Amino acid sequence: IELDYDSWQQVPPAELQIGPFAIRTTSLGSYHTGSSIPIHIHTGLAFGSGVHPATQACLMALADLYRRCAPRSAVDLGTGTGILAVACARLGASRVWALDSNPLAAREAKRNVLFNRQEHIIEVLVTSGLQAVKARAELLLMNLEWPSLRQVLNGEDWKNFGWVVLGGFLR
Repeated sequence: IELDYDSWQQVPPAELQIGPFAIRTTSLGSYHTGSSIPIHIHTGLAFGSGVHPATQACLMALADLYRRCAPRSAVDLGTGTGILAVACARLGASRVWALDSNPLAAREAKRNVLFNRQEHIIEVLVTSGLQAVKARAELLLMNLEWPSLRQVLNGEDWKNFGWVVLGGFLR
């Protein structure tokens, strides 16, 4: 798949409000969000700044899901910056696995997990599939480009989750 740089790397404004989440870049230090749920994100070379409509839709779907049933465990396949994994932890998940096949993306996700002080909840793994997670999780997140999303949906592993939030994008 080919994505131009503007589609891949979308730099957020200083603060971006998406539903209950206040997303802020790490370069601006700490901030108080009032009643908002804070997520600090350094985008680096990974996807997931909060600007892309697919990421925003996933964040809104997560907020709605956690309002209704609050899954305790989640897997974020193709985590990128880790924005969705951090959102799950901030919403109350007690265990989250953030998976990415790209070591650079996994490194950014780990950086964001640490910056958000969620390392006791989120484990970042470099892997291309759901088989790396041996435990059973309730929620599966997949915000992937269409060819990758289609590949996962053609398999059976995703059907083992009680809830699935998915989004994606085309070229």
